[in-house]
Amino acid sequence: MKVSESIKIFSALSATKSNGMTIISLSRESEIDISVLRKCLTKNKDFFVRVGEKQIYTINRFSKYKGDIERMIVAVEDMNQSKASNMYLYFILMAAVFTTLMANLVINK
Repeated sequence: MKVSESIKIFSALSATKSNGMTIISLSRESEIDISVLRKCLTKNKDFFVRVGEKQIYTINRFSKYKGDIERMIVAVEDMNQSKASNMYLYFILMAAVFTTLMANLVINK
């Protein structure tokens, strides 16, 4: 989830207090595609919670963040930074494997 998207979602949901919003309403309010919202809302249970059996979501006030939007945004930033670091390590690993394979091809010629 992008930080800009999370800010839009948190803003829209916090305005409803504990009533929450449907995904369609949230999509209109945040201008984020419904499929992106659905994935984001169901994946990030520390941030969002579904209200009963309805398709209504609100901010999770009982997670480790206690509904603190600022802490949640920092957590999203940390997750994104961690993903970027992992991708960097992946590319270094792939470069090392490629170099080793090419070296073996040259040696075995």
